[in-house]
Amino acid sequence: MPNPTYHRLLRILLLVVLLIPAYVLQLPAVAQAPPLDSTAPPAEVDAVEEATVEGVEQPTTAPVRDPFFGIVQSIHDPESALAAGSTWERLVVWWSAFQPNGPDEWQEGVWPTLADVAAEQARGIEVVGVVLHTPPWAARNDGDPAVSPPHNLELPFDDPQNYWGQFMMRLAREYAGAIDTWIVWNEPEFCWTGTIEEYAQLQKVAYQAIKAGNPNATVVLTGTTYWMDHEKGRPLVLERLLAELAKQAGIERASEAPGDGALDAASAPPNDEASEAAAATDGAVAKEAAEEQDVMPVRPEPPVEGAPEEGTDEEAAEDEDASAPEPPWYYFDAVAVHQYGSSLNSYTVPVLYRRILTSYGIDVPLWFPESNMVPHDDPLKTLMRGGLRGTMEEQAAYMIQSVALARAAGVERYSVYKMRDEEPENDQYYGLVRNDGSPRPAYYAYQTAVREMSGVRDAVYFWSDAATPPTEDEITALLASTAHRAQFVWPGAMNGVRMRRGNDRVTVLWNASAAPLEVGVPSSAPVATLMDKYGQPLPLTRGTDGAFRITLAAATNNTDARDPSLILVGGDPVILVEPGAANLPDPYPRPIDVCWGVPGALVWPAAAQQAASDDGASQTGSTAVDDGHEAPGTDARPLASAVGAYPAPGEVADGGYPAPPPTDAQQMMPARPASGTDEAGRASAGLGAQPAMAASAAVEAIDGAFAAPDRAWVAPTGYTVAGPWLDFFDAAGGVEVLGYPRSPVVADPEQRGPGGQPQCVQYFQRMVLEWHPHNPPEHRIQRRLLGAMTDEAAPPTEPVAADGPNYRYYPHGAQGLGHAVSNTAPDGTDIGFKTFFDRYGGEATFGYPMEPPTQRTMADGATRWTQRFQAALFEHHAEFDVDGTQPESGLPWRTWRVQLGLLGDEYLKSRRLPFIVGDPAKHVLRPPEPTP
Repeated sequence: MPNPTYHRLLRILLLVVLLIPAYVLQLPAVAQAPPLDSTAPPAEVDAVEEATVEGVEQPTTAPVRDPFFGIVQSIHDPESALAAGSTWERLVVWWSAFQPNGPDEWQEGVWPTLADVAAEQARGIEVVGVVLHTPPWAARNDGDPAVSPPHNLELPFDDPQNYWGQFMMRLAREYAGAIDTWIVWNEPEFCWTGTIEEYAQLQKVAYQAIKAGNPNATVVLTGTTYWMDHEKGRPLVLERLLAELAKQAGIERASEAPGDGALDAASAPPNDEASEAAAATDGAVAKEAAEEQDVMPVRPEPPVEGAPEEGTDEEAAEDEDASAPEPPWYYFDAVAVHQYGSSLNSYTVPVLYRRILTSYGIDVPLWFPESNMVPHDDPLKTLMRGGLRGTMEEQAAYMIQSVALARAAGVERYSVYKMRDEEPENDQYYGLVRNDGSPRPAYYAYQTAVREMSGVRDAVYFWSDAATPPTEDEITALLASTAHRAQFVWPGAMNGVRMRRGNDRVTVLWNASAAPLEVGVPSSAPVATLMDKYGQPLPLTRGTDGAFRITLAAATNNTDARDPSLILVGGDPVILVEPGAANLPDPYPRPIDVCWGVPGALVWPAAAQQAASDDGASQTGSTAVDDGHEAPGTDARPLASAVGAYPAPGEVADGGYPAPPPTDAQQMMPARPASGTDEAGRASAGLGAQPAMAASAAVEAIDGAFAAPDRAWVAPTGYTVAGPWLDFFDAAGGVEVLGYPRSPVVADPEQRGPGGQPQCVQYFQRMVLEWHPHNPPEHRIQRRLLGAMTDEAAPPTEPVAADGPNYRYYPHGAQGLGHAVSNTAPDGTDIGFKTFFDRYGGEATFGYPMEPPTQRTMADGATRWTQRFQAALFEHHAEFDVDGTQPESGLPWRTWRVQLGLLGDEYLKSRRLPFIVGDPAKHVLRPPEPTP
């Protein structure tokens, strides 16, 4: 929204020149007279459809109508707005235009006129007014009258001398039925010269006056930007305003905001000398006093055309009482958010605002009236690349990502600033459509967003290595990422939003890293469609494990000069639509991951549930073990060896672990083309031609159509070991050597593979396994040398015996570190390390010894012989080095005299890796009871 006067504009421009001359203001800022009726634009626009993105087919179907979507000042090109799917707009209403000379004046024909609004309503576009611009005669403060508090604001709202209250009451009454939603002021962090106490009074008076003039009206709290307050290191306007209103009402804060530390961190300024000007460039500065803009009401809306019907609160709209109810102590019905530049802001700032509101016990809708990224490469006006701008292609990508993230943040109304360029604002053009009627690429991307994300529900934002949905702690960490950075930091390379649309599942994916990224999207839907940001079809292939392989383009937008390492907009997004998949189960343990495609990483629920059900007896001692034999506590079949001495869940299947049940799903799948196009002509991928079947049976069969790996085991920790990971697990000694899994197969957040590609790993209590796809098949899974990562090897020693069954020396060099593994400690104690070492794979499993046997005092206070290896810590437990057998299993007590330390747990704890859930202490491996 433009500046009210040239005075503010010059002040802001001076700030930018002094602090960051390379930046041009990111937000619209134009000083102009209030538009009158004569300036209202024509309804027709010439040749809009002739200007297209090359290669993009224009839709021939009617646009979807979802009240979520709007475009600021759609009135300047209503036909293009309707074609894009806009259902509402925000228009500016100037107080100074209606009453330029005094409180008894009321100018007729002021823009927007009732006729203008009626014409928009007839087109199906709802108008929302944003009211601002104090007339000079009413201004209390010297200087810029447009942003001054008015005189007599402290009087009751209906006092004839409260000029603001009288104006708002009449305005709401005059426009009742035409404009029923009002936003009070705009961006007070820039456009208000009064105190926060005065602004709180402005809001209180406006709310009561509007409701008195139109009891059906909705009042929206002013749009704020977050960034100026953040850069100044002060509490946000929203926080300060709520604190003041609560104090006036005698209200105690209901609770500390969830993740309150993140609120503090998010308000802390980055270490940057240009912070104030940078905040202006980030979408905050003077868009305030004189432009037509828009927002939408919180009232119940009609269902989206074509969307599934859901319950509506019609009674709330119909059951209006003649007497006005008591206003809420906070005096607003919804809260507005404005964001520009980084698409991540469309999630983080609304979520942060929601936490602040919740901490005061307030539950009102959030709206997003302003969003955009300014293009720097438009031939109409070429600008410098910096200043938080983007290419026109990046601006188009912003539209898809921003809409998806706003959906995931729970935003109720969303709008792009703005429909048409009009006059340039700080030499920048914001329009989705140019003044000659030609759309920018962002117009078509927004049109695609409207079509594919209308009528959706249950939208969830997810990213690499996070839970789906993310945990509160993960969200808190994301919100705290601005503590010492100029922007919120993308939490992972892979980013996406999943949502349901009727019976379909819609997933938007993009890459926030500087290198291309391949992801796997497991899909149990028999057919799916992939499209680009313009809705054009993309090739889609399905792997043998049922996951679609999708390559996400690298991100290129790093136009914050304060920190070029920050990505503002991810690479080109893609949209995956899976018909009929809205309620189908996801694979275990998360729906999408960069490591899908790695054998054994993807486990479908049929396998996981079967394995879990098979291990139901594990809580009572009936267990399966890593070598395919039953563990102590079972009597279904005899033990063939003394391995597998720790309890492990599950009944024994032929392969040693529960496998998914055989299925005839491939013969049951509905007839689908192996590939081709859907009804809209978009590329699709299917399962191949199958006999027809009932839809309900198809849904039941889909889960088994792409079987899990041949073997899968769900451990007590809740994670699955499957496929080649389970093969390695078995061969290396199973639970005794690796312990229980502590994670799914995931991308390591700390280490990258060759070429910067994700390093897929699985964490266990005692080891970390890595996937190396370029190795020969038998060597693709390697253990990480945790011992070598955490400690240096001791100085080499000389051998003390000849190599044999009880002793093996590894000379210092390529084949060792100058230490031996032995069954005998230096004091002659029989510790059995060499026997254990040989039984479970020797150096291939544990690496080379890093020291001689050494006595250590352990966490339980006991002093034990131990020995560090490159991938393990051996411990001698003398309490088990006794004659006799364990009563329940019949195994010798000495089965447990050598145990391995939980190096994997220590590694995870030291690095605070975020995706590990549960309490590690609940699943500490112990020998079966009783002990000697």
